[in-house]
Amino acid sequence: MTQILRYICLPAVFLAVTACKKDFLWNLEGMEPVSADWMFRDLKLPETYDYIELRMSYGPWEAMYHVQDSLGLKCDETIPDCFTRFDTLRTYRHSFHQGCLPGYCDHYLVTRQGNTIRTWVGLDELSSFLGPVDDSGDALLWVYANGYYFEAGNSRNSGVKRLNDDIFYMIALRMVKDCMPVQTDRFLLEVHRSGEIKILAQALHHQSGGCI
Repeated sequence: MTQILRYICLPAVFLAVTACKKDFLWNLEGMEPVSADWMFRDLKLPETYDYIELRMSYGPWEAMYHVQDSLGLKCDETIPDCFTRFDTLRTYRHSFHQGCLPGYCDHYLVTRQGNTIRTWVGLDELSSFLGPVDDSGDALLWVYANGYYFEAGNSRNSGVKRLNDDIFYMIALRMVKDCMPVQTDRFLLEVHRSGEIKILAQALHHQSGGCI
């Protein structure tokens, strides 16, 4: 009888240890909540730019867009046709952080560096823009570009913590199902200086009926 009880109890002990391990992963001391104005904060870029803007485009048919966030001085009187150049510089290529299911919206950057105005489209170009992921702002923008998003002010659902010079821990949200149910999960990520993103844990955040 003792032998039988031992084998019955083993799975329960294993489940308890597994649950404790998951709880340990999700309860990281020092995890800072993502602020509402996180975009372009604490960026450590290999080059200096006079102006940076993040655009969300609406499909390739007209390349309509709106500026989601920006940093710096867009134009001054010394740059000929500056605003016109910005407005006509649109992209028709698929870029990063696609939305508007089934993927009609994309995000891309436009920068000004002196008289040079250019776009940064796709993850490869964004990686060149960021350089090494060596500050919290770099990690936030890189994770966002890879399809995650943040809930500002709530470190349980969206947070960042520097582990060492090469690694950040982050909590971010991502929609994983778009129909019956619509589901968003919470992810614990390990973001490396090289740009590699590892998923350490994943848990249900929200579910609702219907489809998007």
